[in-house]
Amino acid sequence: ELRLGLYEQARATLRRAIEESRAAARPAGEALATLLLAQVHARRGRVDAAREAVQAARRLYLTVQRRPDAADALLDLAEIELLGGDVERAAAAWRQAGEEADLEQVGSQRLRAAALRARLAARRGPAAERGAAAAALEAVFPEAIRLAAPELLWECHAAGAELAEADGQSRKAEDHRHAAGALLERMAAELPPEI
Repeated sequence: ELRLGLYEQARATLRRAIEESRAAARPAGEALATLLLAQVHARRGRVDAAREAVQAARRLYLTVQRRPDAADALLDLAEIELLGGDVERAAAAWRQAGEEADLEQVGSQRLRAAALRARLAARRGPAAERGAAAAALEAVFPEAIRLAAPELLWECHAAGAELAEADGQSRKAEDHRHAAGALLERMAAELPPEI
C-alpha cells in the first residue's frame, strides 16, 4: 500500500499492526510498523509526525537491544528530512547513524548510507565531498546488484543522478536516470495484474 501511494490504507494497516504488536508484546514488530508509519506521514507532508514516529521506533529498538536497527531508523529519518527539505537535519541524522553503528556491517545499511551521502553532497557538499561521495556510491553498485534488491539499487541510481547533476555531469546523470527508470518499469511489471 505504501509503495503504491495508498497512504490512507497503509496508515490504517500500520496502526492495526502497531496495536497487534503491542498487544503481543513484540516491540521489534511494533518498531518496524512505526517506522513504516513514519514514511506514510512523511509522504503526506507531515514531517513532524514522521520525526516523532522515528523516535518512537528507535526507543522500541533500543529497549530490545537492537542498536543496528535503531541506527537504521536514523537513515529513515535522514530520508524524511530530505523529503521535508531540511538538509542540515538530514546530515545530522546520517552522521548520528554512523556514530551509533558500523554502517559497513550490513549490506542494506551500507547502500542506504552511501546513497544518502551522495544526496547530501549533491545538495550542500563542496566539490571534494561530492567526489568522495560519488566514489563511495560507485563502490556499492556491485553489492546492490548482488543483493537483488531493486529498491536499494533504484535509490543508488537516483542518488547518482542527483550527484552527477550537481557536478555538471549531465550525461552521467541521464545514465543513472535511465537505469532508475528501467528498474521502476521492472518493479511495476512484477506487480499483481489487479494493481
